[in-house]
Order: sequence, then structure tokens, then C-alpha cells
Amino acid sequence: MKKVPRKVLIIDDDPETLRLLEKPLENAGRVVVTAFNGEVGFTTAKEENPDVILLDLMLPDIGGVEVAKRLHKDPELRKIPLI
Repeated sequence: MKKVPRKVLIIDDDPETLRLLEKPLENAGRVVVTAFNGEVGFTTAKEENPDVILLDLMLPDIGGVEVAKRLHKDPELRKIPLI
């Protein structure tokens, strides 16, 4: 049976950081989804159900800590590891 790549959501407002993280993860066989702010990141997490989330703390709309709190409050998302 073929192994399915794990899905990673990266929430970061810096395009350079997104690029630096995205390529190596894709090269390692991961499916990478990105979001450029906290609000979009939270919505994307609900839609995509990633296996792990890489979360920047300094975001332009709502901070990473607030995003983490929202994720933790959601019964479907609280199980997703945050880095």
C-alpha cells in the first residue's frame, strides 16, 4: 500500500519564510498548505485538517498565541500538533 504524505499547514506572513519552509517539506514528500495571516490560517486548518501546523507568533491580524487558543478550543482541531 502506498504511503500518503502528511499534510503540513504553515501560517506565516513572511513570503520568504514560507518559501524556505515549503520547498524542503515538499521535497520530503509532505503536502504543504500555506496561510499568510492568523484568520486565514484558522480557516485553512478547518478546511484542510492538516497533520501538523507550523505557526508564526508575530502575525499581522491576530497573533499566533490567539490562533493557538482558537485551535485548542475547537474539538476537531485541538488534536493537531503546533510548532
